[in-house]
Amino acid sequence: MAQHINLYDPALERKHDWLALGNVVIGGLLLATGVVALGMMERSTLPALTTQSAAAETQLKVMRDQVTTMGQRVAARKPDPRLEQTLAAKRQLLSLRGEVLATLRSSVGPDAHSYAEYLRGFSRQSVSGLWLTGFTVRTAGRGMEIRGNTTDPALIPEYIRRLNKESAFQGQTFAALKLERPAAKGPTAGATAATVAVPQWHEFMLIPTFDGKAAAQADNRSAVSPAPTFAANASGGAG
Repeated sequence: MAQHINLYDPALERKHDWLALGNVVIGGLLLATGVVALGMMERSTLPALTTQSAAAETQLKVMRDQVTTMGQRVAARKPDPRLEQTLAAKRQLLSLRGEVLATLRSSVGPDAHSYAEYLRGFSRQSVSGLWLTGFTVRTAGRGMEIRGNTTDPALIPEYIRRLNKESAFQGQTFAALKLERPAAKGPTAGATAATVAVPQWHEFMLIPTFDGKAAAQADNRSAVSPAPTFAANASGGAG
């Protein structure tokens, strides 16, 4: 029977010493070679980087000079008087248009009264011996001036009470009643003073509350008196 004998002894195997002088020298040479190669690469790119830096510095200087020049031009520039006048005129025109628009909105807006309603109210509440000659409605239907003639001034309070029944006139207030008799017509050729025609009616005008100056400036010959009977309170009308 054959037998095999293992004569291999690991202790007799040759070991590699990586820290041996030769290995250290070789490693140092390789490292030095890499550093030199890297330095050469960096040195080759240095001129390009220097050129780019110089170009950027030059461009920055040009931009700074431009900013300085523009600032000096703006500081030295004076406003044009014609442009200022044109701008002021445009602003004034815009303001006027805004006022007109506001007036139109208040006059024809949803809260504005229709003139047809006033005319219907006048026609429904007519009084014999009294007739209208005109009326004026202010903004949004607030502040109404009524003018007319009557053969008897005592009919005016009754007329106002009748108008108070109409929804279109409710809320209207009057500060004063101006009442006067029209001036007599001058005599014609050949006529005497006895034949001069004297009107047999009175002219009246109901002045709105906010137009009190009109009553103060009325003619001294006319009778202007406060109209508490005709004035309406906030919740009532012209009664």
